[in-house]
Parts: sequence; C-alpha cells; structure tokens
Amino acid sequence: MNDLFSNYTNALRPVEDTDHIINVTLQITLSQIIDMDERNQILTTYLWIRQVWMDAYLTWKKEDYDGLDTIRIPSSYVWRPDIVLYNSADDEFSSSMETNVVLRHDGQVTWDQPAITKSSCSVDVAFFPFDMQQCYLTFGSWTHNGNQMDLINALDSADLTDFVHNVEWEVLGMPAKKNVILYGCCSDPYPDITFTLQLKRHASFYIFNLLIPCMMISFLAPLGFYLPADSGEKVSLGVTVLLALTVFQLLVAESMPPSESVPLIGEETEESLIFKYIAVCEPLRYPVIMTSARLHSCCALAWIIAVVCISSAVQLPHECPTVWKYHPTRLSMTWCVSTSIFLIIAFSYFRILHASVKQGRADSIIRSKAFQTCASHLVVYVLYEIASMIIIVTFRFPSVSQNIKKFSSILFIIIPPAINPIIYGLFFGTTSHTVLMIMAFDRYVAICYPLRYSAIMTNKMVIKLTVFAWGSASFFVGILIGLTVRLNRCRTMITNPFCDNPSLFKLSCESVFINNVYGLTFTVVLLMENYTYNSFTLQLEGLNVSKESKYPVFLFLLFSYLFIIVANAGIAVLVFIDSSLHQPMYLLFCNLSVNDILGNSIMVPRLLVDMLRPPSERLISYYECVVQAFTTHMFSTTAHTVLMIMAFDRYVAICNPLRYPAIMTNKMVMKLTVSAWGVAFVLVGILLSLTVRLNRCRTLIRSPYCDNAALFKLSCENVFINNIYGLTFIVVLFTGSIGSMVLTYTKITVVCLTGKNKSLNSKALKTCSTHLVVYLIMLLSGMSIITLHRFPQYSDSRKLAAILYHIIPGSLNPVIYGMQSKEIHMLRPPSERLISYYECVFQAFTSHMFGTTSHTVLMIMAFDRYVAICNPLRYAAMMTNKMVMKLTVSAWGVAFVLVVILLGLTIRLNRCRTFIESPYCDNASLFKLSCENVFINNVYGLTFTVVLLTSSIGTMVLTYTKIAVVCLTSKNKSLNSKAVKTCSTHLVVYLIMLFSGVSLIALHRFPQYSDYRKLCSILFHIIPGSLNPIFYGMQSKEIRKFLSKLFEPKKILPS
Repeated sequence: MNDLFSNYTNALRPVEDTDHIINVTLQITLSQIIDMDERNQILTTYLWIRQVWMDAYLTWKKEDYDGLDTIRIPSSYVWRPDIVLYNSADDEFSSSMETNVVLRHDGQVTWDQPAITKSSCSVDVAFFPFDMQQCYLTFGSWTHNGNQMDLINALDSADLTDFVHNVEWEVLGMPAKKNVILYGCCSDPYPDITFTLQLKRHASFYIFNLLIPCMMISFLAPLGFYLPADSGEKVSLGVTVLLALTVFQLLVAESMPPSESVPLIGEETEESLIFKYIAVCEPLRYPVIMTSARLHSCCALAWIIAVVCISSAVQLPHECPTVWKYHPTRLSMTWCVSTSIFLIIAFSYFRILHASVKQGRADSIIRSKAFQTCASHLVVYVLYEIASMIIIVTFRFPSVSQNIKKFSSILFIIIPPAINPIIYGLFFGTTSHTVLMIMAFDRYVAICYPLRYSAIMTNKMVIKLTVFAWGSASFFVGILIGLTVRLNRCRTMITNPFCDNPSLFKLSCESVFINNVYGLTFTVVLLMENYTYNSFTLQLEGLNVSKESKYPVFLFLLFSYLFIIVANAGIAVLVFIDSSLHQPMYLLFCNLSVNDILGNSIMVPRLLVDMLRPPSERLISYYECVVQAFTTHMFSTTAHTVLMIMAFDRYVAICNPLRYPAIMTNKMVMKLTVSAWGVAFVLVGILLSLTVRLNRCRTLIRSPYCDNAALFKLSCENVFINNIYGLTFIVVLFTGSIGSMVLTYTKITVVCLTGKNKSLNSKALKTCSTHLVVYLIMLLSGMSIITLHRFPQYSDSRKLAAILYHIIPGSLNPVIYGMQSKEIHMLRPPSERLISYYECVFQAFTSHMFGTTSHTVLMIMAFDRYVAICNPLRYAAMMTNKMVMKLTVSAWGVAFVLVVILLGLTIRLNRCRTFIESPYCDNASLFKLSCENVFINNVYGLTFTVVLLTSSIGTMVLTYTKIAVVCLTSKNKSLNSKAVKTCSTHLVVYLIMLFSGVSLIALHRFPQYSDYRKLCSILFHIIPGSLNPIFYGMQSKEIRKFLSKLFEPKKILPS
C-alpha cells in the first residue's frame, strides 16, 4: 500500500497523458422497484451500479508481491468518476453507499455500488389501468466532457436476473443507449448512457376493484331513459347513479397525476355523468317556450349581436396586419362568439336527444320529426363551422400564401350557400322516394297479410325500415354530390331557380361523363326500386319438436349456451389476466374461445326464442338473416383457420424447440391471428355477396337458423355460380385444413419417433392430442352437416346436426384444453392456495348451512304436500301466509342454531396445523387443525348428523306413508294424479340430497378414498343445485305456463 500510494492523488484523472481519454464502463443491475409515485411522477428504484476503468498509476508486478493479483481498498483512496443520475428527483444526493473498490495489478478498478435512486418519470395515464410507462435513467459525468472521459455500455440493457418481482408493475425490459450531446453552455460533447425502464401495469386489481364496478354502474345509466316520469324512481335512480359515478371519478382522480392525458376510465365516467344529466332533466316544452313573441325576440337578438360584433371589428385600423391577427379584442370576440354558438347548439341538441329518447318510445313520429328537422340544420352548422375555422386558422399563419387566404374566403362565401339548398332540397327529394318505398311495403303487408300485419310491422321493423330509407338516401346523395364538388368551376351562372346537382356540375368545364353515368344510374335504380319486390321479412321453419319435449330441449340448449359462454369467457379471461399464460399456444386458443362465443351468441338465443313461438310467428328480417348467416359461416371457417395456425404453432414447438421463442414472437402471433380471421372474412364475404345479389321470390327458410344455402334457395334465379363457389369454398377449406394437419402431424410424429427425448415426446403427446381432438370434433361435425345437406329426406337429422355443430365444439373446446393444459387447471400452484382463518370459518358455516337448510326446507315441503293431499279442503285454511312464514323461519332458524353450536365448539380450539386436506373448508377440516382433545366435537358432530338425518328421513317416511294410504284408499283420479306429479318431484329432489350427503359422510370414514371424498364434496354442492330447478321446472305446470307467457309474443287482433 505504501509503495502504491506514495506519489498518488485521487484528485486528478489517472492518465499518463492529459490528452488521453479515460474510458469508464458502466453496468446497471435493477434489483427492485421500490415505489412509483404517479401523482408526483417520481420513480424510486434499488440499483447495483458497476463502474470499471483503468488507473495508470495503480499498477504493480504481482511477482514482486508473492503473486498478489487483486486488493480491496476503500473507494475514497482512489480517483472515482463523477457519474451522477442527471434526472434525479432526490432532495438528498447521498443515496448511495460507500463501498470498497477491487484493484487489479494491471490498474483495472472495479467499483460495485448499491444505490437507491429517485428519478423523474413522465407518467401517461391515458390508458389506465392498461397503461405502459417508459422511465428514463440518464447517467453521465457532471464535470468531465467527452474529450476527457468516455462512457461505454457494458451490456445492451440493464441486468434483470436478480430483479425482485413487483406486485403492481411488470418490467418488459430496460435497454441502454449511449448519447453524445452538445449543450448550449459548452462546445465540448458530453456523453451519457440512458436506460429506458419499460413498465407494464398489472391491471387485475384495478379491473376487479375499479373498472368492473364502474362499468356495472355505468350500465345503469341508460335505465333513466326507460323509466317513465311518473314512476317515482326516475330521479332517485339518476341521483344514485350520479353519486356513485362521482365517487369512482374521485377515486381515479386521486391516484392520477395532474396531466393533460385523461384516463379512458375517467372519460367513460364523465360521459356517463353527462348521460345521466340528459336522462334526468326536464322534457322540452316547445309550445310554451317558442311562442311567436319569443321567436321574434330571438331573431332580433341574433341580428343585433351580429351587427355589434361587426361594428366592433371595423373600428380598429386596417393598415397593420398584425392588429388583425393578434389584437386581443378581435381574438376575444371570435372566441366568445364561436364558443357561445357551440354551447347553445350543443345544449339544444342534448335537450332534443332527451325528448326524442323519452317521448319516442310512445310516439315514433317524434323521433322521425327530430331527425328530419335537425339533420339538415346540423349539417349546415357543421359546414359553416368548418369553413369559418379554416379561414381563422389560415389568417393566423403568415406563411400561408395570400392566394390560399383569398380562396378560403371565397369558398366560405360560395360553398355553404351552394350546398345548403342541396341539403334541404335534393337530400329530402331522394328521401321521399325511399320513404314512399317503405310506405308501399307497409301497405303491401296491410292488404296482402292483414292477419300477420301486427306481427310483421312491429316498432322494431318500423325503426329498421326508417333507418334503411334515410341511410340509403344519405349514401347515394353523398356519392352524387361528392362527384360534383371534386370538379373545378369555370362558370358562375345557374340557370335554375335553385341549386341542384345538374346545375352545380354544369358550372364546370371538365368532363362530367362520370357524373352523368352515376346520375342516370342513381335515377334508374331509385325509380326501379319502387317496382321490384323483395320481401324484407322472412319466416324461419325453426326446430320442430313435440310439445312434450319442447321444454327439456329448451332447457338443454339454454344451459349448454350458458356453459359455452361461461367456460370460453373464463378461459379467455384467465389467459388475459395471468402473465404465465401469455404463450403463443394459449393466445391462439383465445381466438377459438372468442369464435365459439360469437358463433353461438348469434344463433342459440334466436333459436331459443323461436322454440317458444308458434311456427307462423317465427319471423326474421332479411338483413338480420344475412348477419346470422355471415356469423355462422365465419364461425365454421374461422374454427378451421385458427386450428390450422395452432397446428403450425405445435409444429414449431416440437420440431424446432430451440428456435420457438425466436419464431413465435408476439408479432408472429398477431400476423397468424389476423391471417386466420382475414382469410375467413374474405371467403365468407364473397360467399354471401354472391347470395345477396339475387332477387327473392320465397320467404320460408327451411332451417333452424339462416345460412348461405337457405338464403340462395329463396331465389328463383340461376344459382349456378353460388353452387360452384360454395363447392370450391368447401373443397379449398377442407383441403387446406386437412392438408395442414396431415403435414404438421406427420413431421411431429417423425421427430418424436426418431428422437429419444422423453420429455419432448411427453410434451408433444399432451399438447398435440388436445389440439387434434378439438380438430377432429370440428371436422366430424362439419362433415356430417355437409353430407346430410345432400339427402333431403334426412332434413330433421340435418337440423339437429346443424345445431349440435355449434353446441358440441363450443362446449368441449374449453373442457378439453382446461383438463389437458397444466397451466390452466393448475393456474394457482398448491403453495399459493392460501385462505385466512376467518374466511375459512365463514366458508364452513355457509357450507353446513347449505346442507342443513336443504334438509329442513325439504321437511317443511313434505308437510305442505301432506296437507295438500290428505286434507285438501283444509289446505287453504292451514297453509296461510303466516304459517308459511313460520315454517320458513323455523327451517332456517333450526339450521342456524345447530350449525352455530357446531362451529362454536371448533373455533374455541387452538390450532397447531395450517394444512386443510379438503377442496374447501368445513367443520371436520377445521377441528383437525388442532392438537387438543376434540372428543366433544366428535360427539356433537355425530349427534348433529344422526338427529338431522333421522328427523328428515322420519318426516319423509311418515308423510309419504300417509299420502300413499290416502291415494290407495281413494278413488279420486285427479287427486292421485296431483299427488304423483307434485310429490314425485319433491321425493326425487330429497333422494338426490340424501344420497349426496350420505355418500359424503361415509367417505369421511375411509381416509384411503380421500380423492373420491373431495370429488363427492364438490358434487354435493353442484348436483342438487343444478337439478332442483330442472325438476321443478319440468314438473310444475305453473312454471311452464309462466315461461310460455314470458317468451311467446302476445297476439294482437287486427283492428
């Protein structure tokens, strides 16, 4: 040490020549994100900073010192680079710790220094809570320029191997970049290294605690439109939702920085607040407010304001252009006038919207009137506003040429007056044709189908026809005028009393051939549409089932649909929430889940409603039928294309495992997804386009839902092209999908057979078998439908296969992937399945209350059946509302007392274990956690079980014995039939509950069957709860009648 530091000073750069540059290698290791203060925009991190440089004066020959290679000395002894964090936000600059340096014999100095840094970080919360942030940490020398000291990146990014996982933020990366900057103060360059910390917020907490409640409350906002004013709850609902939204807005505002970027959730909440104001405020009082005197006053006030504004504008001198451009009086005047006009018009249309929504439900003329009178006014205002804004903006920029300014001023004078009469005249001229067309359709239905008029011309159909009339007119006239305004004009004389399209394009000297062709086509099509009949209302044959099997089939389809939605949505949500499932295989499978949800949501609900309607009332509009057919074919086509790209994913994973991360990147997954949906969209779009071009001469669709074949069979024209393209479509799709499967799985099989890697073969078997089973289910379902289409005599089998084609794959896909995919069914590892003791006690209380109350309720129901069958004349006097209330309270009260005593004996025990060997908490699992004597618990538990089962079984035996005696001795067939129907349902439900409970109690006595016990305990909750409503719904005549009234439309006699 004495030899080394005899002539050494740490105040000077350790270089032999002052012209030499000392190179400092910088490496950062991110250890932990301590805090992200979003409101103050400060990031606190724990870093390990390594700096390496060469000190020319600290060298020695290790042979002279017994081979001493390195020494560790305090860092204050040597020269240290003054590298600091440029964007530090710490009020203290001593956040790092003084550590030793490692000095090598060749002069290399390594300084490892832990530091807690606070840096400024600009937070953009526009997409909160799904936001991604970038925080910059810039390190550089404070005094040494680039000619004295240079910085070198040790790595391309910061080291994240020792990073401690953060519960709120996910680190996507921390790349490093070297910059050389010339500052204004100095002529020398200053190098720095900037580390970009890329963060992604974990959104699960905000989804469940902020976003979902906010959305659910927002969904209540539109209800204010549907509550009548005299209901007494309109204001209460509006104020309640308004306060709730305000609270959530405050929660968002408190956690966000004061930034110009407003979070989308904040915008959504504010829009809902405005929405609620429109729903709650008072309706329009047009006849009272807009009297003749007030109208004259408003007109006079408008002209007076205009004259005053113009007078104040011309008072200033005109010589200096800057006065006009920047004078505060004119700027204030322009801003005030524009803002006032905008606010008045916005407020007026908010009020008009409120009146249209509120009163339009009772009178559809109000909505039509509002649209007719306001549409033209709003278009004119927007035109004037755009034109005036163009002039104001161009005059604020001196760089804009004077010709452009003059031209914009001329356009402001010419274009709005030229277009206004077109908007008020030609637009409504075209609309008159389209409106007369739909009125002709209305008269056709009224005359030709008088009995079905009420069922066809519903409010929904009237709205659809009105939207079609106005939409088609807007579309055609928009193209017509668009072709005209593109022309340059060389004339100014309009030889017509008002402006129309021919008068406008005659002002041009250019070729107007396109205008003439389109105008002629437009006129011919518009006129011919009045003579061409294509029925817009079609009749679905639906699913013809017998009256006895209608409700079982209905319930089967309903529960299947609910299972499809819940299972597929659950898989998609799990993949979205859990970052460990963000793998290409699961991301691609999400496409299949979304496809199953969309495909079944379009078809199954409509099918369920049609099942409860008589065949004559199963009507569907043509456009809805086309959408249903498009969605159906998209469902089947996308299923094949998605399974093809999933096969490619499995091929890369098995055959090229080392290159899998490089090939199946997020960008590649996105490309594959877009290609799968895009190819399906193009193929199905062409398929349906060839069909909708045909004229229709039939209205009956002989299918349970709309598809392409059913649609083009409505036409009497030649459908040869449709058949050719449909056959080509099927051949190409099946050839592509089957070929892809055969090719990929052949190569995967070859790799598995030739390779001796057992883990790879096991992975291939698990992942590929799942995919292959899903594909075979989809293929067999599709092939069966195509085959049955060729045999008309099997039409009923084809309809059933068509429905099952949607139901079976959508139900089995999530089940198969959920059972086979370890990441999904083991989403939470066993070590993380934690529960608090109080939550466990509450769960045990609820579980035992469920089992006990089921028995007590079934006992009082048995008493009710006994009175109804054995004492029918006294039934009304005995089973009063008061008696029903007493029986209900006693059933729940007895269960509550028994379960409270049971758990009270358990929670008094001290616990010495923490592991519960059960899928959920119950009393037995809880007292097994104790090391104390549990003799009392066992005695009471056994007594509890014996008393409960003895009482329930005794009650059932006693009541049903008496009922059986009455039925056998009585010759009243209606009484016996009533007893069989009502009592059989109750007895079946009781036997299911009894068998489930006894099985669970018996398996508790055999520890070797613990897995069966766990399964039985879960089924004890699921099976009775699932079967009870089905049994009571199928057997109870009153429930079936209620469902019929609920879903079957009311018949209205024609007037």
